This record gives sequence, structure tokens and C-alpha cells, in this order.
Amino acid sequence: MSNLLFLVELGSEVKTIGSEPTQALLRIQCQADLDQLLSESVVFTLLSGKEFNPCTLSHALQTLSLERSLGPKLLGVFPGGRFEQFIPSRPLQCSELSKPSIGKIVAPMLARVHTLDVPITKEPQVMMCARGWLAKFKESDAGAHPVDIRCTAASVPSQCYPSKITCEELEEELDFVEEFLRKSQSPVVFSHNDLQEGNILLCADYHLNGDGSIRSRSGENDVVDPLVLIDFEYCSYNYR
Repeated sequence: MSNLLFLVELGSEVKTIGSEPTQALLRIQCQADLDQLLSESVVFTLLSGKEFNPCTLSHALQTLSLERSLGPKLLGVFPGGRFEQFIPSRPLQCSELSKPSIGKIVAPMLARVHTLDVPITKEPQVMMCARGWLAKFKESDAGAHPVDIRCTAASVPSQCYPSKITCEELEEELDFVEEFLRKSQSPVVFSHNDLQEGNILLCADYHLNGDGSIRSRSGENDVVDPLVLIDFEYCSYNYR
């Protein structure tokens, strides 16, 4: 786990000023390495529209604003964490994300992410990231031995996949994927890179029907979007 999340609230006796929120999400970063610093750089730049500078991060409270209106609002940052807008909601389930009506809502949201011009390296990062993870695994005790493969999330005949795989075979797979991507001529765009059901929130003001349609619980046209994308920590430029 790279984050600890806490819901914090003002006491009932505290009077708010203007549109001051009474609740916020406190995110504490548990990683303290270069990878985490780089991901924080992306999140800071994406949510604030400003260039990230770790030396002045503690002063960002006075200058941040959610100019790009993506995801929860960034309320404040400090060394090792940040405060974000708390959105009463629940994450989508895998079966819900597969519904065409949900896809029609998520697709333009993701397309908007793809249009962003973020001041970070424009080189695709997927292969560098995958090779970095594999290198770390090879250095571990588990990486010295073949890894057992078991299908648990789907019913797949055992003859359709190997019973074990080695780091050397994984390297060969990465070489194949890299060559495929190079020949694909895919545009390189700013990518979320982790857009699974757990990172798409259904706001509490809305109800998801069995057919995948979404309706307002109040029966009125709410100004709040029904779905919200979250967790931009893995964002980078990648093949679309």
C-alpha cells in the first residue's frame, strides 16, 4: 500500500466560512522513494495546472486551484501528503464498468485526459515502468525461482497457459510487447494508466440501474457529474 486515507471532519461546534468544506480526505504517502516523488509531481501538475517544485511544496496551499476540473479538488498539500475534496460515493464494480451505457460516459472523460498537455516527459513510460518492476522482482528471493501461475478471476483451461513462468520468459514477453507497440504507430497521449473500476466513483446523488443507466436520486437534473475519475498517481504519457 502506498497511501493511507482518512476522512477528517470539522467539529459540529465549528462555524464554517463561506463555501469552506466541512469534510476532507487526508492522504498520507507511505512511499519515500523517487518513484513516489515522480508520481506526486504528476498529480500536483495535473490537479493544479502549475509546475511541481518539491522545494516549495509546503507553500502550495496559497496558490493551488483545480483549474482543470479533473477528479476531486485539491484542497492543500504538505510534505508527505495532501488534502482532497471528499466526494460521497462508491467505486464502480467490474460488472458495471462492462456495461455499454457506462462506457459511453467514461469514454469522453478519458478522452479529455488524453487531450491534456502536461509539462512532463512526453516519452511513453509503459515499458520503462514494466522493466523497472521486473528488475525489482528479479532482485527479490521470489524472482530467483519459476513462478506458479493460477487463474483465479476467470475460468481458463489449464492447457491454455503455462503452469510456471520465469523472469527470463517475462523479459522475452516485454521484448515482444515493445516491438509490437513500436510498430503500432499509436499516438502518444497523456494517460491515466490505472482506469479500473475501483478508480471510477459513482456519486451518492445518483443510482445505477440494472441496465447500466444512471438516474438522479432526487429526480432532478443534478449539476454534479455522476462519475468521477480518481487516483492519478500512475499518470504519464503512453501509447493510446
